[in-house]
Amino acid sequence: MLRTYSVAELVVMYGGVRLTGWVDGEFMTIAYDDDIFKETNGADGEVARIKSKKLMATATLRFLQTAPINDILSGFLLADIVGNITLPFLVKDLNGNTIAFAAQAYLKKFADVAYGTENINREWTMKLPVLDEFVGGNFITI
Repeated sequence: MLRTYSVAELVVMYGGVRLTGWVDGEFMTIAYDDDIFKETNGADGEVARIKSKKLMATATLRFLQTAPINDILSGFLLADIVGNITLPFLVKDLNGNTIAFAAQAYLKKFADVAYGTENINREWTMKLPVLDEFVGGNFITI
């Protein structure tokens, strides 16, 4: 069986805008801030697990220094600073079953800025207060 992943088939949207201009290599990570289940051990060896209601996650997005999406993200952050505006965030692999959605998301700060003789990436950190996610595989190529 052959399964295919393609960056071109990965849709990442924030505030209705498709994010583009990704760096080469690992360009995005999404991670829950806490485990969904935590365990405790009793004195007699009994184990209990506690289900957390905390579904907050952090997305780290990496773009080329030259990518116009940096302008758009700066504009979204400025609008949030002035008007307390959160926006929806979506990741959907069109060639697979993975999907991540947060109805409200916000940028934590402006990307750090550095200059040099090479293209220096811009890294944006986004908070997803309630992330709904399904991590799936990719479809079989026929």
